[in-house]
Amino acid sequence: MEGNNNGTLVDEPAAAGSGTDGLLLHRGADFDDGQNGYCGYRPPKKDAMVKEKQNSTRTYDRDGFRRRAACVCVRDAGEQEVLLVSGSRNPGVWIVPGGGIEPTEETSMAAIREVLEEAGVKGKLDRCLGVFDSADGKTRTCVFVLIVHELLDDWDEAKTMGRQRKWFTVAEAKKHLEIHRPAHCSYLDRLRPSDTPSSSPSFVTS
Repeated sequence: MEGNNNGTLVDEPAAAGSGTDGLLLHRGADFDDGQNGYCGYRPPKKDAMVKEKQNSTRTYDRDGFRRRAACVCVRDAGEQEVLLVSGSRNPGVWIVPGGGIEPTEETSMAAIREVLEEAGVKGKLDRCLGVFDSADGKTRTCVFVLIVHELLDDWDEAKTMGRQRKWFTVAEAKKHLEIHRPAHCSYLDRLRPSDTPSSSPSFVTS
């Protein structure tokens, strides 16, 4: 399931044990990025909600934002190439895969599930890039980096709605995203600069 435009960074990833006032440190049980595995998220003001929609369940935080999770899928730890997927309504639009969080679901697990459904990829969930608000759609998205290890030949949304996927350089991806999904450009802005060295090997070559 897709997101909306005009993203604003709410919180940067917070270090484990941080005593920052007013900051809730969220950690999924499966999350391990070698950098404490934490993602900052501000405590909402009112009770969380669950709304049943046709064929879906939407969860909202106590600020009234719909809760989402997404992954910037990268070819390797150098983070210079990203995998985008085509839009469900417009196959000519390229987006970052992501969608709604189920009521009892960990944020990190939702991110992994969404990229498997939308992009047909498996890999290592790396660090959290931050939590982003979308003023237009009232969504709040926790965005992770996922290092792709495997590309499935067939996946759910390729079969049900004809989704496609494609590798782009970060610069190329931004050119596509800034037209239809400018909020997603904010995610890519937080990737490692091109001159940042990485010792991790690449697992996917095609």
